[in-house]
Amino acid sequence: MPPLTLPGPQIGPIRKSIGPTTSPKEPRRFWDWLLSFLKQELSPYPGRIRIVTRMVIAATLAMLAIMTFHLVGAGIAGVYTLFISRDTPQATYRATLTMLGSYLVGSIYLVLGSLLFVNYPLTHFLWVLVSLFLSFYALRVYSNNVAAAAFGIMVTLAIPIWDVSAPTDLLLVETLWTVGGIGIGLGAAALVEYIFSGFGARKDLITGLRERLGAVADVLEEHSIGHISPTSQKRLTDLAIVGVSRLRMLATQPNLERYGPASDRGAISLVGRLVDFTIALSLQCGQAEVSERTGDSARLSQLADRMRRISATLDRLDSMATYPSTGEDPESVWLAELEHITELLQLSLSADAEDLQGIIEPMRPHQAPLFATDAFTNPEHLLYALKGCLAGILCYIFMNAVAYEGIRTALVTCFITSLTSTGASRQKQLLRFLGAFVGGLVLGVGGQVLVIPMLDGIVGFTVFFVIVTWASAWVATSSTRLSYFGIQMALAFYLINIQEFYPQTDLTIGRDRVLGIGFGLVAMWLVFDIFGPTPAVTAMRNILRANINLVAEFIQHRKLNGAIELQEIRTIRDEIALNFNLLNAQADGVLFETGERRQHDLAERGKLLGFHDRVRSLFLLESGLMHYRTDLTKSGASSVAIDAQLSFDVLTAQELRSIVEALDGRREPFSLQRLRIAHQALKQSLHADPTMPASRVRAILGLTSAVMAGIEAVRREVNVSASL
Repeated sequence: MPPLTLPGPQIGPIRKSIGPTTSPKEPRRFWDWLLSFLKQELSPYPGRIRIVTRMVIAATLAMLAIMTFHLVGAGIAGVYTLFISRDTPQATYRATLTMLGSYLVGSIYLVLGSLLFVNYPLTHFLWVLVSLFLSFYALRVYSNNVAAAAFGIMVTLAIPIWDVSAPTDLLLVETLWTVGGIGIGLGAAALVEYIFSGFGARKDLITGLRERLGAVADVLEEHSIGHISPTSQKRLTDLAIVGVSRLRMLATQPNLERYGPASDRGAISLVGRLVDFTIALSLQCGQAEVSERTGDSARLSQLADRMRRISATLDRLDSMATYPSTGEDPESVWLAELEHITELLQLSLSADAEDLQGIIEPMRPHQAPLFATDAFTNPEHLLYALKGCLAGILCYIFMNAVAYEGIRTALVTCFITSLTSTGASRQKQLLRFLGAFVGGLVLGVGGQVLVIPMLDGIVGFTVFFVIVTWASAWVATSSTRLSYFGIQMALAFYLINIQEFYPQTDLTIGRDRVLGIGFGLVAMWLVFDIFGPTPAVTAMRNILRANINLVAEFIQHRKLNGAIELQEIRTIRDEIALNFNLLNAQADGVLFETGERRQHDLAERGKLLGFHDRVRSLFLLESGLMHYRTDLTKSGASSVAIDAQLSFDVLTAQELRSIVEALDGRREPFSLQRLRIAHQALKQSLHADPTMPASRVRAILGLTSAVMAGIEAVRREVNVSASL
């Protein structure tokens, strides 16, 4: 189960993890890294302003509802407008319904449990203990991370309410208002997304296609002169890993005009092929192969210009121009395939999609299992839940022992910062504390002292609210390395200023919120450090193992050709991309760990990141090769060629799985001799097949040779990592 990621706006390309690896004695280098990091995270990217605007509008609507109807205790509503997924309207509605359902289940559980046990101190304490344990355990084993997080947050928010000495009906009302506030925030977010979906989905789709076509064109243009810049290569690599799943979901919108959904899906598939082939085949060919040939170099430049022209006319169907072929086959197989795909792309955008049925595939939602496969057999899940429960109980006991209700934020802090590794937990704890400090003390208390006294109505407060929300939403739309800071900044500000329907003048509220967060962080540090901390490098190793197994599964699924199997391929691909992102996050977490093993872990971090790059390159090669392999059965290739291809696939997957077993110390990797023999058989069968064009045979054999070289490189990295 991956670590908790609140259902926030995961937008923009996956960014490669960077971090300060220098000594603390070099403050200049650290500050240089910090400035570079902030510049990278806070710089605008396509669609960011539009998404931030939608967040601000939804949060402002929630705030106005709270103030208009005098809703006490509904301040949590504002922050829920920020971390609802906005990847697609369907994702927003699905996340909204999931969270509302989880909160309702959590509310029923809390109300029934509290009413049954509230009058008996011992049983009430045991009920709190069980509730915390269930929350942490569900977070680890329940497959729907959004639902598990929503249930746990509801529990940790409401438990302190039922420890106050007050009539039961008042406590029940406060609990229900907590749910009501959450519902207001979710409803406002869903409403804004519904309004924007009427004209925003088409723009998002066009932007995504243009971003990929532009990245491919840049690489082709630079390739034609014999040098690809690291910036262009990284941009295209990131897009290749992300894939086009989100664009496919956007293409299913019923209100898209200009082109029909079928034509959109055809264009999306072809653009995805362009990205995959450009990355995979450039990795295979190297930069010099095409640029050394004058004719092909000129055609590369022309093809790049052609893609830019197509990109410029994506939203103007009547202006779609045709580009006649030169009629000559280029020397490079790589260039020939790219020209062929570009011609198909033009066809998909300028005509009906009847000739592209082999490219357009239906989208079906993936049905994940209810629980993780090892939910009730892996002792790590139980240990994780026990440690999280212990930290929460320590906060609960202290809060009641000193009768300090103001630090109730300690409980929810324990829940949302308990991740799978020490470093990752500390990173999130630090972001939570800094976000609470800025939002609670600097903006919240500072606003109470300096700004709010000068305001004389709801209009002035709304302007102040919009400014703070815009700043928080901008940070929240960064990558996962910084977005949590923006969420916490908004949360602390909202809990101070919109928890009641009148201007808040009590300065102790902000102080108590920050103190509660600090105490929760201390409890988490103590428990997770004393009782078997999990180093972030261990989490990195686990993610690498999982990803290698997924790449092996991805390879074996390529032999299937039906729509359901294609959907499985995309699901696996999305999971691989997610794991690459999680590994980078864990690599950041290593920087936050201390102790005697810090230098050793930093060294291992560098080696594992190198290993990660090898696996990523292998995956990109396989992504490009996948298109050729799925075409074998469509093109009527001989059964001998298909069987040879399947045999090579099986042995490649076995080799990758043996590498995972070697990482665990269970066995030595397979000898590549069997894979070489299978490759030779594939070569003979393809050459003997009269239906296979010579250019396609050269492309398949070139890519499979590059795959074998990639596996050999991964095995070398395994030997290095196994010695650590």
